[in-house]
Amino acid sequence: MDGTLTDQEVNEFQISSFGASLQRSDVTQIKTLVEQNVPEGVNSLGITFPGFIEIHNMFLKKGRTETFWAVLRKFGYGNDLKLRDDFLPVPSKQASDQVILTFWLL
Repeated sequence: MDGTLTDQEVNEFQISSFGASLQRSDVTQIKTLVEQNVPEGVNSLGITFPGFIEIHNMFLKKGRTETFWAVLRKFGYGNDLKLRDDFLPVPSKQASDQVILTFWLL
């Protein structure tokens, strides 16, 4: 919750998204590439939010859209960039003092 992905968190994201881990040298190389393109993309703790966005931007620039879409789908987004109904089911009953908020990636 500090806005930075540590090396371990980057690896956990990789495993969660693609079912394969990264070598320590792979994470170091990713951080070096990110820092070259976006200096604020890496700090002493790891990869920052701008760096995370840059990683996906690099995939898109290389034409690797399937990688970008694989991540979106893994985290519950459909082709319309809205969360799938089956990902976060909305409770069918709510108390009068409850509010249900829904967010979309735009």
